[in-house]
Amino acid sequence: MPAAEFIEPAVRAVRQIGLARLAKAGVALGVILAIGYLAKSIDFEGLAQWVDFNDRTGAQWYQGKLAYLSAGMVFTAIGGPRQAVAFFGAYFFGFWPGLAVSTLAAGLGCLLAALIARVFEARARQLIRGRVDIAFEYWRQNPVSTTVIIRLLPVGSNLLTNLAAGVTGVPLAAFVLASLAGYLPQMAVFALMGSGVDVGAEWQVALGIGLFAVLMVVGLWIYGRYRRQIRAKRKTARKTSAD
Repeated sequence: MPAAEFIEPAVRAVRQIGLARLAKAGVALGVILAIGYLAKSIDFEGLAQWVDFNDRTGAQWYQGKLAYLSAGMVFTAIGGPRQAVAFFGAYFFGFWPGLAVSTLAAGLGCLLAALIARVFEARARQLIRGRVDIAFEYWRQNPVSTTVIIRLLPVGSNLLTNLAAGVTGVPLAAFVLASLAGYLPQMAVFALMGSGVDVGAEWQVALGIGLFAVLMVVGLWIYGRYRRQIRAKRKTARKTSAD
């Protein structure tokens, strides 16, 4: 593939999204890392026993994986960053258990938000009006591929996307499963960084930051191609109707 053909969709996506919104993704990464290192540098367990999630012998019910899963589900359902859930899941439980628990929590959170949107449809429609840049008809016709593309994008509101799925007729089973698939790359990267902070492996943190940058570029490229395909379909549809 020529370099120009690869770069063009990403550049178009950057113009569409805006540098300010992309910068927020970098700021969020910095904040999560800062909180992780701060938690590591102080007597975290003594300072806040009630958030000391762990699987140690004698741990209370509110400190295990099920409690973290429940908290992560609610946190992401109300719009909390799933990347933070992945980071601290791995911080508390290790890479693989933390990745599994946090990804499931994010998936359940998106399902919960979508279901709430269906119950309170009028209010949800008010919240998403003019704030969600998704071709809803295309989304309904291609729920899996479109959802994966949205989830791979490094910016955007997780909450607004979940609410939009709830009120626009996107099949929820396909939406949740595709969300899990789209979540996984970023969740794995942040879990890698979270476990790296926990064990003091600076190389893991550096690798995670590098992979996050790669995911941003790839996500923007895929999103740019997605928008170009939709524009081509709309142009064809208008031409067909005119004929």
